[in-house]
Amino acid sequence: MSSQERKITSPLKLIKQVEKEPPIPLLWRGIKQGSFGFIYGPPKTGKTILCENLAYHIAARHTQFLGTALNISDEKVLFLSLEEYYQRRGERLKKAFKTFGNKDRKAIDKNLKVLEKYPQYLNITKAKSRQHLYTDIKKSGAQIVFIDSLSRLYMGEIENSKFAIELLKELNEIKEELGITLILIHHTPKLNGRPITIDSLAGSRILAQEAEFMIGVNKTIGKRYIKDIAYRYAPEKEKVLVFKITENLTIELIENIPEFHLLKKEDGRIDSTNRDKILEYIKRKEGPVKTAEIKEHFSKMGGTTVQESLKKLIKNGRLKKPKRGLYNIPE
Repeated sequence: MSSQERKITSPLKLIKQVEKEPPIPLLWRGIKQGSFGFIYGPPKTGKTILCENLAYHIAARHTQFLGTALNISDEKVLFLSLEEYYQRRGERLKKAFKTFGNKDRKAIDKNLKVLEKYPQYLNITKAKSRQHLYTDIKKSGAQIVFIDSLSRLYMGEIENSKFAIELLKELNEIKEELGITLILIHHTPKLNGRPITIDSLAGSRILAQEAEFMIGVNKTIGKRYIKDIAYRYAPEKEKVLVFKITENLTIELIENIPEFHLLKKEDGRIDSTNRDKILEYIKRKEGPVKTAEIKEHFSKMGGTTVQESLKKLIKNGRLKKPKRGLYNIPE
């Protein structure tokens, strides 16, 4: 950034400047126009199909997707799939197109760009690969870009914070220079019945710190669901969206429910991971602990999950509730 671009001002002047500008809309859920972040989860949870369907609905100019408003005007969409050859993607696209009417198909064909052939690996920390990616996005004319997946954009150790910073710097510069919304599909290890959290994201913690939105996709006991993990510009919802993938590879919303209802082991018992963490926390405290304090400490779990876990611990005799809003370990 040059010295002419840098400017220090007062709070009131900044407020007045912002008031002069139109508000930046949320595109879908907590994804703000012009932001950068992740849709991520374990293998085979439906991340790619979910993102493809989101891209279809944006391109078709629909007003909602999975029960949540889509704030779209005339944005073009680019879907860069580096993980699959074009034949497989073409077959999936053909199936999905069968579910849309003629008007929607024409709009999707006009407003969505996809890859025919492309390298399966790039290394955008190197100038040549970065320029290729930059040029292709610019040529597409897209304002919303999906990339499947982050792991195909680098050759290095994503767990290394120095490398992660370098990679994110390049992605953010491309996003800012082109004025796009950048949605990256990324992976987590298998969760084996555990909740998906901010810590599930593969790689350095720098990735999560820099992301402006994080949406998790998980699968347990045969059900797939979407979870708001973290948003910089919007509150997260406590309930998750349970969805199914149809035979034509489109997405349908089933219900909105708390995540803990889905976290069951194969034998049908509720996963006790959250309860064990809460119990251990209360054990470390001296005397009764307030509900508000527990919820604040475990804010990533969500208030509903914490409350249900506390009820289960009392029912099982592992916790006592001497007064309303207070919990301690039985003597």
